[in-house]
Amino acid sequence: MSESSFSENEKVLAFHQGMIYEAKVQKATFAAEKPIKDPLRTPVTTASLEESQGPPQWWYLLHYQGWNDRWDEWVDGNRLLKYNDENKQLQAKMAEDHKAAKAAKAKAAASASISKKKTNQTTTTTIKDSSSPQPFVKKKKSDDSVSSPLPSLPSPQISLIPSSSQLPSSSTTNSSASASSSTYVELILPLALKRKLVDDWEQITQERSLVPLPRTPCVAEIIRSFQQSRGDPSPLPFDPVLASIVAYFDKALGSILLYRFERQQYAWVLKQYPHTPMSHIYGAEHLLRFTMKLPSLIPGHEMLDETRARIEMTISDLLRYLNRHLSTLFDQDYEPAPPVYLRSTLIN
Repeated sequence: MSESSFSENEKVLAFHQGMIYEAKVQKATFAAEKPIKDPLRTPVTTASLEESQGPPQWWYLLHYQGWNDRWDEWVDGNRLLKYNDENKQLQAKMAEDHKAAKAAKAKAAASASISKKKTNQTTTTTIKDSSSPQPFVKKKKSDDSVSSPLPSLPSPQISLIPSSSQLPSSSTTNSSASASSSTYVELILPLALKRKLVDDWEQITQERSLVPLPRTPCVAEIIRSFQQSRGDPSPLPFDPVLASIVAYFDKALGSILLYRFERQQYAWVLKQYPHTPMSHIYGAEHLLRFTMKLPSLIPGHEMLDETRARIEMTISDLLRYLNRHLSTLFDQDYEPAPPVYLRSTLIN
C-alpha cells in the first residue's frame, strides 16, 4: 500500500467544476473502487457505482468549507492540492479567470439578444463571413486571424484543401474581408447543435475541462458513416467535398479550431501521435466547430453557382446527420484538467 499524500482533518485545496475551493479531508481510504455515500445519509460505504477500472488508490472524503454537507464527496488525489501560498495563488488566478469569462459570457449573451431581435427571432443561422459571432471562438491575436478566402481549384473539380501558405495568417485586409462577404455559403444550424456549441464553449473555457482524446468515433469515422448513410457503401470518403473536408480539417485544426486552454493538449497529441492525422484523433466536437468556420473560408466568389450549391447541400446534410446522432457522436463527459495541466496553461 502506498503512503497517503493527505491525512484526515487536513486542510486542502480541491478542484471542483473548474474552480479551486478550500476543503477539509474527513476520511481517507485505500481501495480499488470509489467509495460512495448512501443516499439516505447512512455511514459511508465502499460500494462502487461501476466496476473497478484500475489498481487500488487513495480516496478522500471532502467537506468544502462553508458548504452544506450534502456537497461532501469522495475524490482521488488528482483533485487535491496542498494548502500553501503557491497553490493559493493558483486558486486566486483561476477565480480571476472565471470572473472574466463570466463577464465575457454576459456581454456575448447581451449582444446575441440584440442580434436576435434584429433578425426577428429567426431560428436559423446564416454565416456570411469570419466576423460573424460564434460562441466557441475567442478574439484571436493578429497571427491567428483569417487572411483571405482560400482559392478553389477550377471547376468541375471541388477542393477545400489549402496549402500551408493558404492557412490563416496575420495579413488580413479590409478588401479581402469585403470580398469574402460578397458571396457566401449559407448554412442552417439546428437549435440542438447551437446549444452543443455553447455547452462545448462553457466546458472548455469556464469549467476548465477537456474533450477526452483520442475520440471515438473520430472525424474520419463520422464522415465515413455519413457518406454510407447517403447510400454510398465505399469504405473511404471518395466524394470530393467530403474528402476535402477531412483533409482540410487535418490542416486547419491547430490554426483555427482550438481554444487557448486546449493547446497544451494539442501539443501532447502531436508528441504522442506524430504521424496520425488529426481527423483520426479528434471527434464531433471539433468537427462541429469546423463546419461553422467553413463558410468564411470557402471562396464562394470564385465558384460557379452549381459548385456552391453542391457544397452547401453536403455541409447542410452533414449538420443534419450530426443533429440526428447527437447523443452518440458527442461526448457527454468532458474530463476535468488535472492540476499539472492547469499549471502549465498558466505558465504558457
